[in-house]
Amino acid sequence: MKSTVIKIMSTILAVLVFSAGVMICDLQPSYADEAQQYIKVGLRYGSSAQEIYSLSFSDSVSIGIAENGSFTLLETYPDIKDITVERVSDAIVVYGTNSIGDVICINENYPEANCVMPVTYEEDGIFNLDGKNYRGGIVFNAEGGSLNLIEYVEVDKYLYGVINSELHKDYPLEALKAQ
Repeated sequence: MKSTVIKIMSTILAVLVFSAGVMICDLQPSYADEAQQYIKVGLRYGSSAQEIYSLSFSDSVSIGIAENGSFTLLETYPDIKDITVERVSDAIVVYGTNSIGDVICINENYPEANCVMPVTYEEDGIFNLDGKNYRGGIVFNAEGGSLNLIEYVEVDKYLYGVINSELHKDYPLEALKAQ
């Protein structure tokens, strides 16, 4: 009788441990199947917004649509690194300057476009605005009489800059990991 109770209790315990392990495994996110999520970080908006911005990208650019944390590519411009985003009346015009100095309106055929991204984004493509480097791309929109400029960056790449600005690289490794 005692051995039967032990066998039953052992079986119940084994089932509980197995069930708990399955539940824990189900709680772990699967990143391989998920699309990369982007976040917006305000750069120039409200009282700091301007009518025109000049930006330089580390490599060629793509124009597309940024919405719901994703980016939809519309066209790539392999010979354009420098862009100007300008509010003209009620429209936003994005000009690109190619390597021989030609100025091209890169959103002329894409009035719905609201984002410029570096083509080399996967390799930490950056852009420069007013002498400061940023990762990712830009989202632009008109609000009131101003033109807002917003950084559009993958969450992981955003964290590179946040952690670096909060803790110096010489901090203990465990402090950096915790951060």
